[in-house]
This record gives sequence, structure tokens and C-alpha cells, in this order.
Amino acid sequence: MAGRRGQHVFLLCGRASAFNIFLYGQDVLHLDSTHGGLLQGAVAIGIGVGSLAAGFLSGGKIDMDIPLGALGITVGGLCLAIPGLSFLAVALLLAALGFAGGFFIVPVSALIQHIPPRSTRAACSALQIGFRSSAWGWRPAHITRSLTGRI
Repeated sequence: MAGRRGQHVFLLCGRASAFNIFLYGQDVLHLDSTHGGLLQGAVAIGIGVGSLAAGFLSGGKIDMDIPLGALGITVGGLCLAIPGLSFLAVALLLAALGFAGGFFIVPVSALIQHIPPRSTRAACSALQIGFRSSAWGWRPAHITRSLTGRI
């Protein structure tokens, strides 16, 4: 149960931060939408590389490297609060944040797939995918729009 909660919290934070990256690029770095998209691409590449690294380093067994990923997410998020960062520095920090996120989510997903008995494993995986899809359907942009009056 704790693994599912961890995954849902991770997905919720990821969805909320995805839109905030765009606002950060616009309001703090004064970027156009193209360069804001590049920042989101840096996160996506980081998540992919972090997920591959977690899978490779686990050696085919379930390793609980969650604290390392959580620490990386925390440090990366705090470093983004440093004033005066350049576009390149922010892109590299976001890629590192994505790497830590991939390193966090792979063991959580493996644990969720490992816990249920073999007879219900497929149903649990389908339910997990359904919850993940519904988490991505939630739009923090609506909240931001109501608070700031803009997107």
C-alpha cells in the first residue's frame, strides 16, 4: 500500500511541477514558449536516463533506492530556488531532478508489481495504470489560472 501511495504522490508532484516549469521559464527566466518546452524536455530526458540507470543498477532484483531518488529530488528542487540561474543551469538542474525522479519511481513501480500474488498481478497492474492515467488527467493549470488569472 505504501508503494502505491508513494507512486501517486510522485505522479501528483510531477504533474503539478510540469506546469510550473513553464511558468518558471516565462516569469523568472523570461523565456518564450519554445525555450520553456526545452526545459520540459530536459526533465523528460532526465527521467528516461534515471529510469534506465535504476533498472541497470538493480541487476534484475528489486532494490529500494527510493531514499537516493527522494534526496535527489529534494536537493534539485532546492537548487532551483537559487536566484540568478542561467537557462543552461536551470536546464541541467531540471535534467538532474528528472534523473532523481526516474531513480525514485522505478523501484516503487517494481515493488508494486512484485507484492500482489501471481493470480491478481495483471489486475493490479491494470488498476495501477488506470490510477496513473487519472493522475495525469488532473490539471493544476486550472488552479493556477484561478489564482493568477493567466496560463
